[in-house]
Amino acid sequence: VPDGDRIHYVEQIDTPNPVSVRDWTGARAPLHAVSSGQVLLAFRPPAAIERYLARSLERFTARTLTDPEAVRGRLGEVRRHGYAWALEEFDAGISSVAAPIADGSGEVIAAVHLHGPSYRFPSDGRTAALAQLLVAGAARIAAGLREP
Repeated sequence: VPDGDRIHYVEQIDTPNPVSVRDWTGARAPLHAVSSGQVLLAFRPPAAIERYLARSLERFTARTLTDPEAVRGRLGEVRRHGYAWALEEFDAGISSVAAPIADGSGEVIAAVHLHGPSYRFPSDGRTAALAQLLVAGAARIAAGLREP
């Protein structure tokens, strides 16, 4: 969920796989550096995006987007596709994909994401399929939030 100019991870479901990524519940991360944050940032009003990009963007890995123009480009892709991939942008060895969760008015209020070790996630040729499954799951979560 958004927490100012950061994302706050409120829940994680662990995998039974013996090699997994640590539990991020309770952690916060800058919006530009993680897939879930990029989703939240992409659907903010343009003026809010520009305010965020006016600051110095911290680099976490060699792949972190820190150039405002590059981030704008990524956010445009996120809006067009409806999801964001972040491949080792926040932590070397971790890749993730996120999709927005919108309220009844269409405002993006949260994001859901999948992450895993980069050596196996995403698996070859499965990026689009995984992203579409996640987008569908996010839509189901959003619908569930609107039900009485």
